[in-house]
Amino acid sequence: MRRLLGLNDIMTAAALPTSGLISVEVSQDGTVSFALPRTWIGQSLTSSTVMLIAEELSVPRRRVHVTLADIRPDGAFNQVTSETNTIISTCTPIRVAAAVARRRLLEAASATLGSPVADLWLNDGVITDGSGRSLDIGTLATRAASTSTIAMAVDLTSQGRSTGPGASRVG
Repeated sequence: MRRLLGLNDIMTAAALPTSGLISVEVSQDGTVSFALPRTWIGQSLTSSTVMLIAEELSVPRRRVHVTLADIRPDGAFNQVTSETNTIISTCTPIRVAAAVARRRLLEAASATLGSPVADLWLNDGVITDGSGRSLDIGTLATRAASTSTIAMAVDLTSQGRSTGPGASRVG
Protein backbone atom coordinates (compact mmCIF):
# COMPACT_ATOMS: atom_id res chain seq x y z
CA MET A 1 0.00 0.00 0.00
CA ARG A 2 1.32 3.41 -0.95
CA ARG A 3 1.34 6.16 1.64
CA LEU A 4 0.41 9.61 0.41
CA LEU A 5 2.11 12.69 1.80
CA GLY A 6 -0.05 14.85 3.99
CA LEU A 7 0.09 18.62 4.34
CA ASN A 8 2.20 18.32 7.53
CA ASP A 9 4.74 16.16 5.67
CA ILE A 10 4.99 18.67 2.83
CA MET A 11 5.28 21.72 5.10
CA THR A 12 7.88 20.03 7.30
CA ALA A 13 9.95 19.03 4.25
CA ALA A 14 9.71 22.58 2.87
CA ALA A 15 11.20 23.98 6.11
CA LEU A 16 14.16 21.55 6.20
CA PRO A 17 16.59 23.39 3.88
CA THR A 18 16.71 26.43 6.17
CA SER A 19 16.28 24.77 9.57
CA GLY A 20 20.05 24.78 10.04
CA LEU A 21 19.98 28.60 10.21
CA ILE A 22 18.47 28.64 13.69
CA SER A 23 20.66 28.79 16.78
CA VAL A 24 20.47 28.85 20.54
CA GLU A 25 22.51 31.49 22.36
CA VAL A 26 23.88 31.17 25.90
CA SER A 27 24.69 34.45 27.63
CA GLN A 28 27.32 35.14 30.27
CA ASP A 29 24.58 35.45 32.90
CA GLY A 30 23.59 31.83 32.18
CA THR A 31 20.35 32.62 30.38
CA VAL A 32 19.54 30.94 27.09
CA SER A 33 17.93 32.82 24.20
CA PHE A 34 16.24 31.66 21.05
CA ALA A 35 14.56 33.70 18.32
CA LEU A 36 11.69 31.60 16.95
CA PRO A 37 11.31 32.07 13.17
CA ARG A 38 7.53 31.88 13.32
CA THR A 39 4.56 34.02 14.24
CA TRP A 40 2.79 33.37 17.51
CA ILE A 41 -0.95 33.00 16.94
CA GLY A 42 -2.02 31.38 20.19
CA GLN A 43 -0.71 27.84 19.67
CA SER A 44 1.70 27.86 22.67
CA LEU A 45 4.79 27.96 20.48
CA THR A 46 6.84 29.90 22.98
CA SER A 47 5.90 27.53 25.82
CA SER A 48 6.75 24.40 23.87
CA THR A 49 9.98 25.95 22.58
CA VAL A 50 11.09 26.92 26.10
CA MET A 51 10.41 23.36 27.26
CA LEU A 52 12.34 21.78 24.38
CA ILE A 53 15.39 23.99 24.91
CA ALA A 54 15.35 23.66 28.70
CA GLU A 55 15.18 19.89 28.44
CA GLU A 56 17.89 19.57 25.79
CA LEU A 57 20.26 21.92 27.67
CA SER A 58 19.27 20.76 31.15
CA VAL A 59 18.59 24.27 32.39
CA PRO A 60 15.64 25.55 34.43
CA ARG A 61 12.85 26.82 32.17
CA ARG A 62 13.01 30.23 33.86
CA ARG A 63 16.48 30.70 32.32
CA VAL A 64 15.22 30.21 28.73
CA HIS A 65 13.92 33.25 26.85
CA VAL A 66 12.14 32.83 23.53
CA THR A 67 11.37 35.80 21.30
CA LEU A 68 10.04 35.99 17.78
CA ALA A 69 12.66 36.40 15.05
CA ASP A 70 12.51 39.06 12.40
CA ILE A 71 11.69 37.87 8.90
CA ARG A 72 14.83 36.87 6.98
CA PRO A 73 15.06 36.70 3.20
CA ASP A 74 17.06 33.46 3.52
CA GLY A 75 14.53 31.89 5.91
CA ALA A 76 12.13 30.79 3.15
CA PHE A 77 9.53 28.25 4.28
CA ASN A 78 11.02 27.92 7.76
CA GLN A 79 9.07 31.08 8.66
CA VAL A 80 5.59 29.82 7.79
CA THR A 81 3.31 29.45 10.80
CA SER A 82 0.58 26.89 10.40
CA GLU A 83 -1.11 25.74 13.58
CA THR A 84 0.18 22.34 14.74
CA ASN A 85 2.64 21.99 11.87
CA THR A 86 4.81 24.62 13.48
CA ILE A 87 5.38 22.35 16.47
CA ILE A 88 5.93 19.34 14.20
CA SER A 89 8.36 21.08 11.84
CA THR A 90 10.37 22.98 14.49
CA CYS A 91 10.69 20.35 17.24
CA THR A 92 13.74 18.51 15.91
CA PRO A 93 15.59 21.58 14.54
CA ILE A 94 15.16 23.38 17.90
CA ARG A 95 16.34 20.32 19.82
CA VAL A 96 19.34 19.99 17.50
CA ALA A 97 20.25 23.68 17.95
CA ALA A 98 20.09 23.25 21.74
CA ALA A 99 22.10 20.01 21.52
CA VAL A 100 24.78 21.82 19.51
CA ALA A 101 24.93 24.48 22.25
CA ARG A 102 25.15 21.71 24.90
CA ARG A 103 27.99 20.00 23.05
CA ARG A 104 29.92 23.26 22.60
CA LEU A 105 29.47 24.06 26.32
CA LEU A 106 30.70 20.60 27.33
CA GLU A 107 33.74 20.95 25.03
CA ALA A 108 34.51 24.38 26.56
CA ALA A 109 34.15 22.91 30.06
CA SER A 110 36.44 20.02 29.09
CA ALA A 111 39.13 22.46 27.97
CA THR A 112 38.68 24.64 31.08
CA LEU A 113 38.60 21.83 33.64
CA GLY A 114 40.99 19.48 31.87
CA SER A 115 38.46 16.66 32.09
CA PRO A 116 37.28 14.55 29.15
CA VAL A 117 33.81 15.41 27.85
CA ALA A 118 32.72 11.86 28.72
CA ASP A 119 33.45 12.61 32.41
CA LEU A 120 31.25 15.74 32.50
CA TRP A 121 27.55 16.09 33.12
CA LEU A 122 25.20 19.02 32.73
CA ASN A 123 22.38 19.52 35.20
CA ASP A 124 20.37 22.64 36.04
CA GLY A 125 22.70 24.81 33.97
CA VAL A 126 25.85 23.63 35.75
CA ILE A 127 28.55 21.38 34.26
CA THR A 128 30.30 19.14 36.80
CA ASP A 129 33.26 16.80 36.44
CA GLY A 130 34.06 13.58 38.26
CA SER A 131 36.03 15.35 41.00
CA GLY A 132 33.11 17.66 41.84
CA ARG A 133 34.44 20.80 40.17
CA SER A 134 31.65 22.72 38.47
CA LEU A 135 31.02 25.64 36.15
CA ASP A 136 27.81 27.48 35.36
CA ILE A 137 27.11 27.53 31.63
CA GLY A 138 27.27 31.33 31.69
CA THR A 139 30.97 31.24 32.55
CA LEU A 140 31.54 29.13 29.43
CA ALA A 141 29.34 31.16 27.07
CA THR A 142 32.11 33.18 25.44
CA ARG A 143 34.47 30.23 25.07
CA ALA A 144 31.71 28.02 23.62
CA ALA A 145 30.34 30.65 21.21
CA SER A 146 30.78 30.32 17.47
CA THR A 147 30.31 32.96 14.79
CA SER A 148 30.11 30.45 11.98
CA THR A 149 27.87 27.55 11.11
CA ILE A 150 29.62 24.21 11.51
CA ALA A 151 28.06 20.83 10.75
CA MET A 152 28.34 18.46 13.70
CA ALA A 153 26.68 15.29 14.86
CA VAL A 154 24.86 15.53 18.18
CA ASP A 155 22.99 13.18 20.45
CA LEU A 156 19.56 14.33 21.56
CA THR A 157 18.42 13.80 25.13
CA SER A 158 15.48 11.54 25.79
CA GLN A 159 12.19 13.39 25.54
CA GLY A 160 9.46 13.69 28.10
CA ARG A 161 11.01 15.15 31.25
CA SER A 162 9.59 18.68 30.91
CA THR A 163 7.33 18.15 27.93
CA GLY A 164 5.26 15.22 29.12
CA PRO A 165 1.91 15.10 30.88
CA GLY A 166 1.54 17.67 33.62
CA ALA A 167 4.11 20.10 32.19
CA SER A 168 2.96 23.64 32.86
CA ARG A 169 2.55 26.32 30.23
CA VAL A 170 5.24 29.04 30.24
CA GLY A 171 3.54 32.03 28.69
